[in-house]
Amino acid sequence: MYTKEQLEQYEYFKGLDMEYVLDALTGCVSRGYILGLTKYLIEKKEPFAFAIIDLDNFKLINDNYGHKVGDECLNKIIDSFINYIGNNGIVGRYGGDEFIVIYLNNNPTYDNVHAFFTDIYHAKQCVRKSYDLGDIRLFVTATTGVASYPYDATTFDDLFQKADKALYRGKSKGRNCYIVYVDEKHRDIDVHRKDTSYLPDMFIALTKDIDLRDSLEGNTRIILDRLAKVVSATDCIVVYNDLCVESIISHCGRSVKKPTTDDFSILFDNDVDYIVSNQLKDYKMKSPGINRYMTATNTQSIMAFKIGFTKTIGYLAIMENRLLRVWQEREVALALYVAKLLSVISEFGNKK
Repeated sequence: MYTKEQLEQYEYFKGLDMEYVLDALTGCVSRGYILGLTKYLIEKKEPFAFAIIDLDNFKLINDNYGHKVGDECLNKIIDSFINYIGNNGIVGRYGGDEFIVIYLNNNPTYDNVHAFFTDIYHAKQCVRKSYDLGDIRLFVTATTGVASYPYDATTFDDLFQKADKALYRGKSKGRNCYIVYVDEKHRDIDVHRKDTSYLPDMFIALTKDIDLRDSLEGNTRIILDRLAKVVSATDCIVVYNDLCVESIISHCGRSVKKPTTDDFSILFDNDVDYIVSNQLKDYKMKSPGINRYMTATNTQSIMAFKIGFTKTIGYLAIMENRLLRVWQEREVALALYVAKLLSVISEFGNKK
């Protein structure tokens, strides 16, 4: 947490009551004052980078371990950011599991800002790292959107909007990443557009044109193509006992040896219906076949689901090779539905 002496190095905080300046839970700067500092720096025409950081799936920590553990973890994360940034900026809490970092740099160009956040992520200074809380060890990731003054915007509202667009882009890519705003890439992003991923509509779209009288391979391919687009995955495959079906957007290539049902079965205990992970070392240790396939396709993250009711007759795998993706509950629910739909088609449809 910040001390009075640390904050009063900055003109904006001198003479303010720290009881109001500091967030009661985390000890970083509270929402009103971190936004106030942003406006103050713009008024003074002092260059800086403005980052909105959203912890990925943090609600699950509270749900699974309780709010006490969640609060303790949040404090450790905030302290990591405060210690890493030091005198180069200020950390403030925007609300819940979302906070703001102001990176004070006289020349906050894209390259300088990108290098700063690369170290946060790739050197595991603050996120993409595990935090120990007694007997609990939690792996924490975050999604960050960054925009700079005066390079990207000259007003507070415009700066916040552009950082928010970059954050939205990061979430749409699968989270666990940082996006530095680039006007030609991100200007047309509408963060307030209607959510087109409403689950019931997805379910209806996935079943459209499915005909149990058609071939198993044909029906599977229709579903996979739609699923790959909905979850924006780089690779979707279904492996049956004697058949491997790939989505049309699959990046794996025909020359890559496809995994078999035996390769997948090694990963699953009897009472487990699906696996969701970006900890690839688990797969490398358990299944040489999956390890070979993931290495050949540069896969970083995977979801895998059993297909079948009375017995397992295949597996659905959804993969990402662009980043260590944080799979969302909605994406897991949708894929689980697809696995059950494929179970119906494979067991009761035309198998020709």
